[in-house]
Amino acid sequence: MSDKFNKVFSVSVEPDELLLLNETGFEQTIQLKEGQLLLFDGSSIRDNWRTLGVDWLIEPRVAHQNLAKPDVAGLGASTFVVSPKFSHLFLSGFGKNIELLECNLNDEQWFAFNVVGFDKALNEDHTIRNIRNGKPSRVRKFKKWCSQKMLLITLSYLE
Repeated sequence: MSDKFNKVFSVSVEPDELLLLNETGFEQTIQLKEGQLLLFDGSSIRDNWRTLGVDWLIEPRVAHQNLAKPDVAGLGASTFVVSPKFSHLFLSGFGKNIELLECNLNDEQWFAFNVVGFDKALNEDHTIRNIRNGKPSRVRKFKKWCSQKMLLITLSYLE
């Protein structure tokens, strides 16, 4: 994996600029009927996973804004889904902490990230935080940070 990635990127949802994904109504109905709502809560779900049908979430109030379709999209508020264009970069080498789970978006294979378990990624001795008014900055949390691992993926925040 080190030959593919030499930088750390943070991915965040921009609902005013980019479309979000949502489970299709059919998927939601199946989950309600079976009593198994989809949760990305740090637990492994690979063994019980079936391809999830997703679609672009277009609300009537923003339908006229022609928001862009991203290559890495938010799936609700819980995870991210990567497009076929970039999925090949993510299909191996993550180890036990990332599950890539198949999703179907209009007959295209996308992959949802499921972060399994959480490891302490920061080396606190070498990390300098941005503090504003006694709290970590919401815009940029770190002046300098050092990872305890070679690869760190920041999906929404670093701890």
